[in-house]
Amino acid sequence: MTTKTGGRYESDIEEAVSKRALNELGVASVKLVMRYASGWPDRLYWIPGGVPLVHEYKRPGEEPEGLQADRIEYLRKIKYEIEVHDDADLAFQSVKRALERAQVSEKGKKLFAKQRVRSSVPRPRSRKD
Repeated sequence: MTTKTGGRYESDIEEAVSKRALNELGVASVKLVMRYASGWPDRLYWIPGGVPLVHEYKRPGEEPEGLQADRIEYLRKIKYEIEVHDDADLAFQSVKRALERAQVSEKGKKLFAKQRVRSSVPRPRSRKD
């Protein structure tokens, strides 16, 4: 099974998604390479607004097992957004949705910030030396 924007191997899928996310959405990512700690997910996408998206890539039809499944469960338990993908198009759509949610959230934050603005006249501070 080969996907439209990826291949039969998880590295092909991961590469296709990360390039497409950067080129089409401007979303940068880093490959997570843990030298002495195995089982961690493959890639971290830097979604604006401070909410990263974590992807684990698998070959088509495969699921995480063992230590990988435990790491994913742990990350979800501490409220990280982590997804497992075996299809490049679906993985790209996941990045796109995360970016859209962040943009909606940012608009809300800006509206809220405008409501909190107070008008005040600055006064000189008295110095006690």
